[in-house]
Amino acid sequence: MNGTSSSAPIISGVAALIYQVNPDLTWRDVRHIMATTATKIDVNVPKITLKRNDEVGLDPNSFIAQDTWQTNQAGYAFHPYYGFGMVDATKAVQMAANGYQNLPQLVTTEWIAPKFNDNQQTILENYKGASKNIEVTDNATIESIQIKISITHSRISDLAIVVFSPNGTRSVVMTPRSLLNIDTDINEEFDQTILLSHAFYGEQAKGTWKVQVVDTNQGVFKYYAYDKNDQYDACKKSYKYYNKKSKNIPNNKKLGTFQEVQLKIFGHP
Repeated sequence: MNGTSSSAPIISGVAALIYQVNPDLTWRDVRHIMATTATKIDVNVPKITLKRNDEVGLDPNSFIAQDTWQTNQAGYAFHPYYGFGMVDATKAVQMAANGYQNLPQLVTTEWIAPKFNDNQQTILENYKGASKNIEVTDNATIESIQIKISITHSRISDLAIVVFSPNGTRSVVMTPRSLLNIDTDINEEFDQTILLSHAFYGEQAKGTWKVQVVDTNQGVFKYYAYDKNDQYDACKKSYKYYNKKSKNIPNNKKLGTFQEVQLKIFGHP
């Protein structure tokens, strides 16, 4: 058993231990304790960088599609695979039991839009992308953020969506090569789609945020589908494919459009 099948009951068990020593905690406090006491794992996992030939003078000619571990301005290490890291039950229980002060009341902003949110931007097929800035005027200590974004593009899996905090922390909230093209219901656009990030945990919200949409692929998109009768050979540690199929999806004939975006902050004073 692995993945969420093992992590969910393990985390639930640690949460129960934390509540046992301090039953006055809220779920936000439990999350805060786990995040604060977690341990980084797989510390050398590399970032994933996409590259292409700079044949038409595009700059830059590479794009970080997925970050490695990064430490934000508040000192929290975060990775898109591992979150804040491996939960440490001993440290978490000790933190909860020894004079822990509950977090202040949760503060949630309204949806905050850019000053000129109606200005639609064309998503050029380069790594500069299209971006919109959002100004947050009231301060708060961030627990999580959401964006609500609208995009039109005929091959959504080409796109990456990146959020930058006022402190310079970067979070890829949608990675490219996502196979979203397979589902025709979401092939053409994001219509006020909501995405979440915890990468900015503990940072201050006030300042200029940037949301960037990048078209990472100018060529043919190819994916493989496998038959339900495919079998895994445990001895050879490989699959035996009975009916392996591939499908090519041509590049979008029309450039995509970054229509609008809004930001919401969840945090405390």
